Amino acid sequence: MKVRNILTVALILTFQLVAAQQPSIFGKGTPTPQPKTENKTDSKGLKQGDWERYYNNGRLMYSASFINDTLVGEMVRYHPNGNKMAYIKYDDTPTGKGYGEVYDDNGRLIGKGNYFMSNKEGEWLFYNRNVLVSKENYINNKKEGISYTYYDNSQIAMETNWKNDKKDGVETAYYISGKKRTIINYKENLLHGHYFVFQESGRYEVTGAYSNNKMNGIWVFYNPDGSENYRLNYKDGVAEEEHLIEKQQTEMFERFEENRKTLRDPEEYMNDPDSYMRGF
Repeated sequence: MKVRNILTVALILTFQLVAAQQPSIFGKGTPTPQPKTENKTDSKGLKQGDWERYYNNGRLMYSASFINDTLVGEMVRYHPNGNKMAYIKYDDTPTGKGYGEVYDDNGRLIGKGNYFMSNKEGEWLFYNRNVLVSKENYINNKKEGISYTYYDNSQIAMETNWKNDKKDGVETAYYISGKKRTIINYKENLLHGHYFVFQESGRYEVTGAYSNNKMNGIWVFYNPDGSENYRLNYKDGVAEEEHLIEKQQTEMFERFEENRKTLRDPEEYMNDPDSYMRGF
């Protein structure tokens, strides 16, 4: 068992969420539609007036209105089963600005926020069964600033810094009690800088650092009472004291697994709907 594998368990405990690729409300990845109405473009090829498109099963895919290729008024998008996928109210003049709500295929709200054309813009809130599970900020459809993930009791589970859709800066995860679980640093989506894992008592569990996604320098592993158990010196992701690793890692892995049972990963209640939204 490798130290990196055990630390991956710690990373899992930071509630990192997987973004699944899913159909877009603006048509990417959807079935080839069968037009039933005349969707007009002008001599320059710009969309004008009311547009509709249909799925191959004959159900309405979306209805929208355009002025000079810019969405105006109401846009409604539907799932193949006929349930509403999204409702966006754009300005009546062609500014491209709108406010939208997005639904899963059962008709439940999973996200709401502002759009500019087809891109998410500003603050977005994501839900599962009417429970807020995350809050994110977007610029031109890319995450920017601090995002928050919540436990189902509204307690913050994780806060992450983003820059141009990449993790950049500090990411902090919390126990459901509100105490810190991990403090991790990123630079352009790579682990870079100090890395801390805490016991719920507040004592250290692991301290170390990464450099360009590789463990680097002195890593210290602690006992439950906070005393030092052992330390390893890493260079470019490789420990110099390989002979110490197997026994110590097994003990630490067992502790991580025990602690993991006390945490509820937001993915458990975010489930597919939020992953669905993140695929837009």
